[in-house]
Amino acid sequence: MKISVVTVCFNEEENIERTIKSVLRQSDTSYEYIICDGKSTDKTVEIAESYRQAFEEKGVNYILKSEKDGGIYYGMNNGIDLATGDYLIFINAGDCLHGTEAIKTIVDVIKKSENKIDVLYGDINFVQRGRYHRIAGNHSDLKQGMSICHQAMVISGEIMKNERFNTEYKIGADYDLALKLYLGDKNFLHVDEVISDFYAGGVSNVKIRETVEESFKIRDVYSIGYDVTAEMKRAAKSERFEKIKLKMPRCIWALWCKIKKRVKEEELGN
Repeated sequence: MKISVVTVCFNEEENIERTIKSVLRQSDTSYEYIICDGKSTDKTVEIAESYRQAFEEKGVNYILKSEKDGGIYYGMNNGIDLATGDYLIFINAGDCLHGTEAIKTIVDVIKKSENKIDVLYGDINFVQRGRYHRIAGNHSDLKQGMSICHQAMVISGEIMKNERFNTEYKIGADYDLALKLYLGDKNFLHVDEVISDFYAGGVSNVKIRETVEESFKIRDVYSIGYDVTAEMKRAAKSERFEKIKLKMPRCIWALWCKIKKRVKEEELGN
């Protein structure tokens, strides 16, 4: 059993080290690590190359490829081409595998399963301004939007080699793939563990309305209905709220998070 961990990056010298270290500290070495760089002009490749020996000493195959590509999903497809693992997981530059046992959790669940798993997914920690908020995935909600963070989604290598990411989409190719697999009756399994730490600031987190609009196009392909007005209102509200959060003093932001967490716990208690 081997997991291919793929990181796509471009000019990420400020973030790439955090991602690499999260992969390196995994206790289970049943993985290979593939970094697909889009021909960065900063020190991203230099930083990534500096970790080669550490992975080799750990007995982990380390692949670093830097070439100009057409964007994030082109890079992810390049990672698929290079991957030799039984399953693949994509951890974007800046994001992290959670803790030291993420790979072990993935491998243990797959090995113990009596049925073939096409897609294994867990939860994420959404990290914003130093605060961690756990978000659970739910593949049953995929018709309504991307309800699984792809950084916590582990997909069969055989499937990935055949399906790949549709590069016609700029933001939602991961949603397109997840929805296609779900509608194609692939076997999804949720594990009640945090798999990755997802840091605020990614494309889908910043370009909320554009992400929703692209999800409309994807759902059109699969003849899935949606309420344009309601979803665009929610997207606009989310964008306004993100702007407000960024302007909050850190102390106010921390207090707000505590209050929100307490309210949620009380709701669950009822």
